[in-house]
Amino acid sequence: MKRLFKRMSLVSRGLRYKLMIVFSLMSIIPLLVCGYLVSVFIFPHLENMLQVSIIVSLSITIALLGLVLAKRMISPIVDMSLEAKIIAGGDFRRKVTVDTDDEIGELAKSINLITKKIKDSMVELQDYSIKTREVNLEIQKKVLALSNLLQIGDMIAASEKLKDVMKLIVEKMGDIEEDSSAILFLAEAGTTRMLPKHWDNVNRKTLKDLTFTIGRDYLGTSVQEKKPIKIDSSAKSAPRAQEIRNIFKKKNYLIVPVVSHGRGTGFLLMANDKENFIFKDDDVELIKVLSKQLGIAIENDALLKRTKELTIKDELTGLYNEKYVKERLDEEIRRAILYQRPCSLLLFNVDNFMQYRDTHGEMITEKSLKKIAGILKESSTEVSKVARLGGDEFAIVLPEKNKKEAMRLAEDICRKVESEGAKLVKKGEDPLTVSGSVSENPIDGTTAKELFNKAAQAIKKAKLEGKNRIST
Repeated sequence: MKRLFKRMSLVSRGLRYKLMIVFSLMSIIPLLVCGYLVSVFIFPHLENMLQVSIIVSLSITIALLGLVLAKRMISPIVDMSLEAKIIAGGDFRRKVTVDTDDEIGELAKSINLITKKIKDSMVELQDYSIKTREVNLEIQKKVLALSNLLQIGDMIAASEKLKDVMKLIVEKMGDIEEDSSAILFLAEAGTTRMLPKHWDNVNRKTLKDLTFTIGRDYLGTSVQEKKPIKIDSSAKSAPRAQEIRNIFKKKNYLIVPVVSHGRGTGFLLMANDKENFIFKDDDVELIKVLSKQLGIAIENDALLKRTKELTIKDELTGLYNEKYVKERLDEEIRRAILYQRPCSLLLFNVDNFMQYRDTHGEMITEKSLKKIAGILKESSTEVSKVARLGGDEFAIVLPEKNKKEAMRLAEDICRKVESEGAKLVKKGEDPLTVSGSVSENPIDGTTAKELFNKAAQAIKKAKLEGKNRIST
Protein backbone atom coordinates (compact mmCIF):
# COMPACT_ATOMS: atom_id res chain seq x y z
CA MET A 1 0.00 0.00 0.00
CA LYS A 2 2.86 2.29 0.94
CA ARG A 3 4.61 1.48 -2.36
CA LEU A 4 1.44 2.18 -4.34
CA PHE A 5 1.01 5.54 -2.64
CA LYS A 6 4.62 6.39 -3.44
CA ARG A 7 4.00 5.62 -7.14
CA MET A 8 0.96 7.86 -7.18
CA SER A 9 2.83 10.70 -5.39
CA LEU A 10 3.54 13.85 -7.41
CA VAL A 11 6.51 14.93 -5.29
CA SER A 12 9.16 13.34 -7.52
CA ARG A 13 7.41 14.14 -10.82
CA GLY A 14 8.36 16.92 -13.27
CA LEU A 15 6.45 20.14 -13.82
CA ARG A 16 5.07 19.03 -17.20
CA TYR A 17 3.60 15.87 -15.68
CA LYS A 18 2.17 17.80 -12.76
CA LEU A 19 0.74 20.39 -15.17
CA MET A 20 -1.17 17.66 -17.10
CA ILE A 21 -2.54 16.19 -13.89
CA VAL A 22 -3.60 19.58 -12.58
CA PHE A 23 -5.17 20.49 -15.92
CA SER A 24 -7.12 17.21 -16.00
CA LEU A 25 -8.37 17.64 -12.47
CA MET A 26 -9.30 21.25 -13.07
CA SER A 27 -11.02 20.50 -16.36
CA ILE A 28 -13.33 17.64 -15.25
CA ILE A 29 -15.51 19.58 -12.84
CA PRO A 30 -15.93 22.70 -15.06
CA LEU A 31 -16.84 20.48 -18.02
CA LEU A 32 -19.41 18.56 -15.98
CA VAL A 33 -20.91 21.75 -14.57
CA CYS A 34 -20.88 23.34 -17.99
CA GLY A 35 -22.67 20.34 -19.53
CA TYR A 36 -25.22 20.26 -16.75
CA LEU A 37 -26.04 23.96 -17.02
CA VAL A 38 -26.26 23.86 -20.77
CA SER A 39 -28.57 20.83 -20.79
CA VAL A 40 -30.84 22.02 -18.03
CA PHE A 41 -31.06 25.77 -18.34
CA ILE A 42 -29.90 26.81 -21.80
CA PHE A 43 -30.95 23.96 -24.03
CA PRO A 44 -33.52 21.97 -22.10
CA HIS A 45 -35.11 20.62 -25.27
CA LEU A 46 -32.03 19.42 -27.17
CA GLU A 47 -33.24 16.79 -29.47
CA ASN A 48 -30.03 15.35 -30.93
CA MET A 49 -26.39 14.69 -30.08
CA LEU A 50 -25.05 17.15 -32.64
CA GLN A 51 -25.98 20.09 -30.54
CA VAL A 52 -24.52 18.45 -27.42
CA SER A 53 -21.30 17.73 -29.29
CA ILE A 54 -20.93 21.31 -30.35
CA ILE A 55 -21.31 22.49 -26.79
CA VAL A 56 -18.83 19.92 -25.42
CA SER A 57 -16.30 20.73 -28.17
CA LEU A 58 -16.52 24.38 -27.35
CA SER A 59 -15.87 23.64 -23.67
CA ILE A 60 -12.88 21.41 -24.51
CA THR A 61 -11.42 24.07 -26.81
CA ILE A 62 -11.60 26.66 -24.06
CA ALA A 63 -9.89 24.20 -21.66
CA LEU A 64 -7.13 23.47 -24.20
CA LEU A 65 -6.50 27.16 -24.68
CA GLY A 66 -6.00 27.37 -20.92
CA LEU A 67 -3.61 24.43 -21.10
CA VAL A 68 -1.53 26.09 -23.86
CA LEU A 69 -1.37 29.30 -21.88
CA ALA A 70 -0.29 27.43 -18.74
CA LYS A 71 2.32 25.46 -20.72
CA ARG A 72 3.79 28.65 -22.13
CA MET A 73 4.13 29.88 -18.60
CA ILE A 74 5.64 26.65 -17.21
CA SER A 75 7.94 25.54 -20.12
CA PRO A 76 10.52 28.37 -19.67
CA ILE A 77 10.75 27.45 -16.02
CA VAL A 78 11.33 23.77 -16.92
CA ASP A 79 13.93 24.66 -19.58
CA MET A 80 15.62 27.04 -17.16
CA SER A 81 15.76 24.27 -14.58
CA LEU A 82 17.42 21.86 -17.04
CA GLU A 83 20.01 24.47 -18.11
CA ALA A 84 20.70 25.34 -14.47
CA LYS A 85 21.27 21.64 -13.75
CA ILE A 86 23.80 21.40 -16.63
CA ILE A 87 25.56 24.56 -15.41
CA ALA A 88 25.63 23.18 -11.88
CA GLY A 89 27.39 20.12 -13.37
CA GLY A 90 30.33 22.35 -14.36
CA ASP A 91 29.53 23.42 -17.94
CA PHE A 92 29.75 27.19 -17.52
CA ARG A 93 29.60 27.75 -21.26
CA ARG A 94 25.82 27.14 -21.24
CA LYS A 95 23.38 30.04 -21.21
CA VAL A 96 19.70 30.21 -20.24
CA THR A 97 17.63 31.64 -23.11
CA VAL A 98 14.16 33.05 -22.21
CA ASP A 99 12.36 35.53 -24.53
CA THR A 100 10.06 37.10 -21.96
CA ASP A 101 10.17 40.35 -20.05
CA ASP A 102 8.38 39.08 -16.96
CA GLU A 103 9.71 37.67 -13.70
CA ILE A 104 10.83 34.48 -15.49
CA GLY A 105 12.99 36.52 -17.91
CA GLU A 106 14.55 38.42 -14.99
CA LEU A 107 15.31 35.10 -13.28
CA ALA A 108 17.00 33.81 -16.44
CA LYS A 109 19.14 36.97 -16.66
CA SER A 110 20.13 36.55 -13.02
CA ILE A 111 21.14 32.93 -13.62
CA ASN A 112 23.20 33.95 -16.68
CA LEU A 113 24.87 36.73 -14.67
CA ILE A 114 25.72 34.33 -11.85
CA THR A 115 27.05 31.81 -14.40
CA LYS A 116 29.29 34.49 -15.97
CA LYS A 117 30.67 35.50 -12.59
CA ILE A 118 31.36 31.88 -11.72
CA LYS A 119 33.04 31.37 -15.10
CA ASP A 120 35.21 34.49 -14.61
CA SER A 121 36.08 33.31 -11.11
CA MET A 122 37.05 29.91 -12.46
CA VAL A 123 39.33 31.50 -15.07
CA GLU A 124 40.86 33.71 -12.39
CA LEU A 125 41.29 30.69 -10.15
CA GLN A 126 43.03 28.79 -12.97
CA ASP A 127 45.37 31.74 -13.55
CA TYR A 128 46.07 31.87 -9.84
CA SER A 129 46.72 28.14 -9.84
CA ILE A 130 49.23 28.52 -12.71
CA LYS A 131 50.95 31.40 -10.92
CA THR A 132 51.01 29.39 -7.69
CA ARG A 133 52.57 26.47 -9.54
CA GLU A 134 55.21 28.78 -11.01
CA VAL A 135 55.93 30.24 -7.58
CA ASN A 136 56.24 26.74 -6.13
CA LEU A 137 58.68 25.80 -8.90
CA GLU A 138 60.75 28.90 -8.16
CA ILE A 139 60.71 28.08 -4.45
CA GLN A 140 61.78 24.50 -5.17
CA LYS A 141 64.51 25.81 -7.44
CA LYS A 142 65.80 28.17 -4.74
CA VAL A 143 65.63 25.44 -2.10
CA LEU A 144 67.62 23.16 -4.43
CA ALA A 145 70.15 25.92 -5.08
CA LEU A 146 70.53 26.54 -1.34
CA SER A 147 70.93 22.81 -0.76
CA ASN A 148 73.66 22.69 -3.43
CA LEU A 149 75.47 25.64 -1.87
CA LEU A 150 75.31 24.00 1.56
CA GLN A 151 76.59 20.72 0.12
CA ILE A 152 79.54 22.47 -1.52
CA GLY A 153 80.18 24.46 1.67
CA ASP A 154 80.25 21.24 3.68
CA MET A 155 82.77 19.74 1.25
CA ILE A 156 85.03 22.78 1.58
CA ALA A 157 84.71 22.76 5.37
CA ALA A 158 85.58 19.06 5.40
CA SER A 159 88.68 19.79 3.27
CA GLU A 160 87.57 17.45 0.50
CA LYS A 161 89.81 17.15 -2.55
CA LEU A 162 89.78 20.25 -4.73
CA LYS A 163 89.02 18.27 -7.90
CA ASP A 164 85.90 16.80 -6.24
CA VAL A 165 84.69 20.28 -5.24
CA MET A 166 85.32 21.61 -8.77
CA LYS A 167 83.47 18.68 -10.33
CA LEU A 168 80.46 19.15 -8.04
CA ILE A 169 80.29 22.90 -8.73
CA VAL A 170 80.29 22.34 -12.50
CA GLU A 171 77.59 19.66 -12.18
CA LYS A 172 75.39 21.98 -10.11
CA MET A 173 75.86 24.73 -12.70
CA GLY A 174 74.55 22.39 -15.37
CA ASP A 175 71.39 21.84 -13.28
CA ILE A 176 70.55 25.56 -13.01
CA GLU A 177 69.09 25.86 -16.53
CA GLU A 178 67.74 22.98 -18.58
CA ASP A 179 69.81 21.96 -21.65
CA SER A 180 72.74 24.13 -20.57
CA SER A 181 76.46 23.43 -20.73
CA ALA A 182 78.92 24.26 -17.94
CA ILE A 183 82.72 24.53 -18.11
CA LEU A 184 85.44 25.46 -15.63
CA PHE A 185 88.67 26.96 -16.95
CA LEU A 186 91.48 27.32 -14.41
CA ALA A 187 95.06 28.54 -14.65
CA GLU A 188 97.80 26.00 -14.06
CA ALA A 189 99.89 26.52 -10.93
CA GLY A 190 102.43 29.30 -11.40
CA THR A 191 101.19 30.21 -14.90
CA THR A 192 98.58 32.43 -16.55
CA ARG A 193 97.47 29.71 -18.98
CA MET A 194 93.85 28.67 -18.36
CA LEU A 195 92.83 25.14 -19.31
CA PRO A 196 89.44 23.34 -19.12
CA LYS A 197 89.40 21.41 -15.83
CA HIS A 198 85.81 20.14 -15.61
CA TRP A 199 82.75 20.30 -17.85
CA ASP A 200 79.15 19.12 -18.01
CA ASN A 201 77.00 18.46 -21.10
CA VAL A 202 79.89 19.39 -23.39
CA ASN A 203 81.54 17.41 -26.17
CA ARG A 204 85.11 16.89 -25.03
CA LYS A 205 86.43 17.24 -28.58
CA THR A 206 85.27 20.87 -28.71
CA LEU A 207 87.55 21.65 -25.75
CA LYS A 208 90.63 20.00 -27.23
CA ASP A 209 93.58 22.41 -27.39
CA LEU A 210 91.29 25.24 -26.20
CA THR A 211 93.23 27.56 -23.86
CA PHE A 212 93.08 31.18 -22.72
CA THR A 213 95.68 33.44 -21.13
CA ILE A 214 94.94 35.73 -18.20
CA GLY A 215 95.32 39.35 -19.33
CA ARG A 216 95.16 38.52 -23.02
CA ASP A 217 92.19 38.74 -25.43
CA TYR A 218 88.61 39.40 -24.36
CA LEU A 219 88.15 36.49 -21.95
CA GLY A 220 91.61 36.72 -20.42
CA THR A 221 91.22 40.46 -19.82
CA SER A 222 87.82 39.93 -18.18
CA VAL A 223 89.35 37.38 -15.80
CA GLN A 224 92.22 39.71 -14.97
CA GLU A 225 89.81 42.58 -14.30
CA LYS A 226 87.43 40.22 -12.46
CA LYS A 227 84.46 41.33 -14.59
CA PRO A 228 81.60 38.91 -15.46
CA ILE A 229 80.31 38.64 -19.05
CA LYS A 230 76.62 38.12 -19.95
CA ILE A 231 75.64 37.36 -23.53
CA ASP A 232 71.92 36.77 -24.22
CA SER A 233 68.99 38.41 -25.99
CA SER A 234 68.84 41.31 -23.54
CA ALA A 235 69.86 44.80 -24.58
CA LYS A 236 72.89 44.73 -22.26
CA SER A 237 74.77 42.02 -24.09
CA ALA A 238 78.57 42.15 -24.23
CA PRO A 239 79.93 44.27 -27.11
CA ARG A 240 82.20 41.41 -28.29
CA ALA A 241 79.54 38.72 -28.06
CA GLN A 242 80.23 37.29 -31.50
CA GLU A 243 83.84 36.60 -30.53
CA ILE A 244 82.67 34.30 -27.72
CA ARG A 245 79.98 32.70 -29.89
CA ASN A 246 82.56 31.84 -32.55
CA ILE A 247 84.68 30.05 -29.95
CA PHE A 248 82.04 27.97 -28.15
CA LYS A 249 79.35 27.75 -30.86
CA LYS A 250 76.45 28.72 -28.58
CA LYS A 251 74.03 31.68 -28.48
CA ASN A 252 73.84 32.61 -24.81
CA TYR A 253 76.67 32.81 -22.26
CA LEU A 254 77.23 33.68 -18.64
CA ILE A 255 80.93 33.89 -17.74
CA VAL A 256 82.00 34.61 -14.15
CA PRO A 257 85.70 34.96 -13.16
CA VAL A 258 87.08 32.76 -10.38
CA VAL A 259 89.08 34.82 -7.89
CA SER A 260 91.55 33.38 -5.36
CA HIS A 261 94.13 35.22 -3.28
CA GLY A 262 92.75 38.45 -4.75
CA ARG A 263 93.61 37.52 -8.36
CA GLY A 264 91.58 36.16 -11.26
CA THR A 265 92.68 32.55 -11.76
CA GLY A 266 90.00 31.21 -14.13
CA PHE A 267 86.31 31.40 -15.00
CA LEU A 268 83.02 29.51 -14.83
CA LEU A 269 81.03 29.41 -18.07
CA MET A 270 77.36 28.48 -18.56
CA ALA A 271 75.94 28.41 -22.10
CA ASN A 272 72.85 27.32 -24.05
CA ASP A 273 71.35 27.59 -27.55
CA LYS A 274 67.86 28.87 -26.67
CA GLU A 275 66.08 31.53 -28.71
CA ASN A 276 65.06 34.82 -27.04
CA PHE A 277 66.72 33.73 -23.80
CA ILE A 278 67.65 36.02 -20.91
CA PHE A 279 69.63 34.93 -17.86
CA LYS A 280 67.66 35.55 -14.67
CA ASP A 281 69.21 37.77 -12.02
CA ASP A 282 68.88 34.94 -9.49
CA ASP A 283 70.85 32.58 -11.75
CA VAL A 284 73.57 35.19 -12.25
CA GLU A 285 73.88 35.68 -8.49
CA LEU A 286 73.96 31.91 -7.96
CA ILE A 287 76.85 31.47 -10.42
CA LYS A 288 78.69 34.30 -8.63
CA VAL A 289 78.24 32.52 -5.31
CA LEU A 290 79.49 29.25 -6.83
CA SER A 291 82.51 31.16 -8.17
CA LYS A 292 83.25 32.56 -4.71
CA GLN A 293 82.94 29.09 -3.20
CA LEU A 294 85.38 27.77 -5.79
CA GLY A 295 87.80 30.58 -4.97
CA ILE A 296 87.58 29.68 -1.27
CA ALA A 297 88.13 26.00 -2.13
CA ILE A 298 91.27 26.88 -4.14
CA GLU A 299 92.63 29.02 -1.30
CA ASN A 300 91.76 26.31 1.22
CA ASP A 301 93.54 23.69 -0.88
CA ALA A 302 96.66 25.85 -1.11
CA LEU A 303 96.56 26.40 2.65
CA LEU A 304 96.21 22.67 3.31
CA LYS A 305 99.16 21.92 1.03
CA ARG A 306 101.21 24.58 2.78
CA THR A 307 100.22 23.20 6.19
CA LYS A 308 101.11 19.69 5.10
CA GLU A 309 104.42 20.96 3.79
CA LEU A 310 105.16 22.62 7.09
CA THR A 311 104.45 19.40 8.96
CA ILE A 312 107.11 17.52 6.98
CA LYS A 313 109.59 20.33 6.23
CA ASP A 314 111.96 22.50 8.15
CA GLU A 315 110.73 26.08 8.18
CA LEU A 316 114.17 27.69 7.88
CA THR A 317 115.78 25.65 5.09
CA GLY A 318 112.80 24.08 3.31
CA LEU A 319 114.37 20.62 3.76
CA TYR A 320 112.45 17.68 5.21
CA ASN A 321 112.33 17.43 9.01
CA GLU A 322 113.66 14.64 11.21
CA LYS A 323 110.35 12.81 11.69
CA TYR A 324 109.65 12.65 7.96
CA VAL A 325 113.13 11.52 6.90
CA LYS A 326 113.24 8.75 9.51
CA GLU A 327 109.86 7.43 8.29
CA ARG A 328 111.08 7.52 4.68
CA LEU A 329 114.32 5.77 5.66
CA ASP A 330 112.36 2.93 7.26
CA GLU A 331 110.31 2.58 4.05
CA GLU A 332 113.44 2.58 1.88
CA ILE A 333 115.10 -0.04 4.09
CA ARG A 334 112.07 -2.34 3.78
CA ARG A 335 112.07 -1.88 0.02
CA ALA A 336 115.83 -2.50 -0.14
CA ILE A 337 115.49 -5.74 1.85
CA LEU A 338 112.59 -6.91 -0.34
CA TYR A 339 114.44 -6.30 -3.63
CA GLN A 340 117.92 -6.93 -2.18
CA ARG A 341 119.13 -3.44 -3.09
CA PRO A 342 121.43 -1.11 -1.12
CA CYS A 343 120.29 1.91 0.88
CA SER A 344 122.63 4.36 2.65
CA LEU A 345 122.38 7.25 5.08
CA LEU A 346 124.59 10.35 5.19
CA LEU A 347 124.79 12.40 8.38
CA PHE A 348 126.44 15.86 8.58
CA ASN A 349 127.25 18.16 11.48
CA VAL A 350 128.58 21.73 11.18
CA ASP A 351 132.00 22.08 12.78
CA ASN A 352 132.40 24.60 15.59
CA PHE A 353 128.77 25.65 15.18
CA MET A 354 128.26 27.20 18.63
CA GLN A 355 131.42 29.28 18.27
CA TYR A 356 130.39 30.41 14.76
CA ARG A 357 126.95 31.49 15.96
CA ASP A 358 128.37 33.43 18.90
CA THR A 359 130.84 35.19 16.60
CA HIS A 360 128.58 36.05 13.64
CA GLY A 361 125.15 36.31 15.21
CA GLU A 362 121.83 34.60 14.58
CA MET A 363 121.04 36.19 11.22
CA ILE A 364 124.36 35.27 9.56
CA THR A 365 124.16 31.78 11.08
CA GLU A 366 120.71 31.18 9.58
CA LYS A 367 121.95 32.41 6.21
CA SER A 368 124.90 29.98 6.42
CA LEU A 369 122.62 27.06 7.33
CA LYS A 370 120.46 27.85 4.27
CA LYS A 371 123.59 27.87 2.13
CA ILE A 372 124.68 24.45 3.41
CA ALA A 373 121.14 23.14 2.88
CA GLY A 374 121.30 24.34 -0.73
CA ILE A 375 124.60 22.50 -1.32
CA LEU A 376 123.14 19.27 0.09
CA LYS A 377 120.04 19.56 -2.06
CA GLU A 378 121.95 20.36 -5.25
CA SER A 379 124.27 17.39 -4.69
CA SER A 380 121.41 14.91 -4.27
CA THR A 381 119.27 13.08 -6.81
CA GLU A 382 115.48 13.30 -7.16
CA VAL A 383 114.96 10.05 -5.26
CA SER A 384 117.13 11.20 -2.35
CA LYS A 385 115.58 12.75 0.75
CA VAL A 386 117.51 15.67 2.27
CA ALA A 387 116.60 16.76 5.80
CA ARG A 388 117.60 19.11 8.57
CA LEU A 389 117.43 17.26 11.87
CA GLY A 390 117.59 20.42 13.91
CA GLY A 391 120.29 22.89 14.90
CA ASP A 392 123.39 22.17 12.81
CA GLU A 393 122.59 18.56 11.83
CA PHE A 394 121.63 17.37 8.35
CA ALA A 395 120.86 13.98 6.80
CA ILE A 396 120.47 12.49 3.34
CA VAL A 397 118.68 9.18 2.59
CA LEU A 398 120.27 7.55 -0.49
CA PRO A 399 118.19 4.72 -2.03
CA GLU A 400 120.04 2.45 -4.48
CA LYS A 401 123.50 3.59 -3.24
CA ASN A 402 125.96 1.41 -1.34
CA LYS A 403 128.44 2.68 1.23
CA LYS A 404 131.20 3.23 -1.29
CA GLU A 405 129.00 5.37 -3.58
CA ALA A 406 127.60 7.23 -0.58
CA MET A 407 131.13 7.87 0.69
CA ARG A 408 132.12 9.53 -2.58
CA LEU A 409 129.06 11.77 -2.49
CA ALA A 410 129.68 12.71 1.16
CA GLU A 411 133.30 13.68 0.48
CA ASP A 412 132.21 15.76 -2.51
CA ILE A 413 129.67 17.59 -0.33
CA CYS A 414 132.33 18.11 2.32
CA ARG A 415 134.63 19.80 -0.20
CA LYS A 416 131.81 21.99 -1.58
CA VAL A 417 130.87 23.18 1.90
CA GLU A 418 134.49 23.99 2.69
CA SER A 419 134.81 25.97 -0.55
CA GLU A 420 131.61 27.90 0.05
CA GLY A 421 132.33 28.13 3.78
CA ALA A 422 135.31 30.36 3.13
CA LYS A 423 132.85 33.00 1.93
CA LEU A 424 130.77 32.68 5.09
CA VAL A 425 133.51 33.84 7.51
CA LYS A 426 135.50 36.99 7.98
CA LYS A 427 138.90 37.41 6.41
CA GLY A 428 141.55 35.49 8.30
CA GLU A 429 139.06 33.05 9.92
CA ASP A 430 138.94 29.35 9.18
CA PRO A 431 136.23 28.41 6.63
CA LEU A 432 132.94 26.95 7.81
CA THR A 433 133.08 23.14 7.37
CA VAL A 434 131.09 20.03 8.14
CA SER A 435 131.92 16.57 9.42
CA GLY A 436 130.00 13.60 8.04
CA SER A 437 129.42 9.90 8.32
CA VAL A 438 128.00 7.05 6.23
CA SER A 439 125.96 4.00 7.26
CA GLU A 440 124.40 1.33 5.03
CA ASN A 441 121.63 -1.23 5.23
CA PRO A 442 122.02 -4.09 6.15
CA ILE A 443 125.71 -3.79 7.12
CA ASP A 444 125.15 -1.17 9.82
CA GLY A 445 121.52 -1.97 10.69
CA THR A 446 118.10 -2.98 9.38
CA THR A 447 116.07 -0.05 10.76
CA ALA A 448 116.26 3.72 10.53
CA LYS A 449 117.10 3.92 14.23
CA GLU A 450 120.06 1.56 13.86
CA LEU A 451 121.46 3.42 10.83
CA PHE A 452 121.12 6.79 12.57
CA ASN A 453 122.84 5.47 15.71
CA LYS A 454 125.69 4.04 13.67
CA ALA A 455 126.09 7.30 11.70
CA ALA A 456 126.01 9.39 14.92
CA GLN A 457 128.84 7.32 16.39
CA ALA A 458 130.87 7.74 13.15
CA ILE A 459 130.43 11.55 13.29
CA LYS A 460 131.89 11.62 16.79
CA LYS A 461 134.86 9.73 15.39
CA ALA A 462 135.24 12.29 12.56
CA LYS A 463 135.17 15.14 15.08
CA LEU A 464 137.87 13.47 17.18
CA GLU A 465 140.02 12.90 14.08
CA GLY A 466 140.16 16.61 13.25
CA LYS A 467 136.74 17.53 11.73
CA ASN A 468 135.99 18.45 8.06
CA ARG A 469 136.05 14.79 7.09
CA ILE A 470 133.77 11.76 6.50
CA SER A 471 133.83 8.69 8.73
CA THR A 472 132.17 5.28 8.65
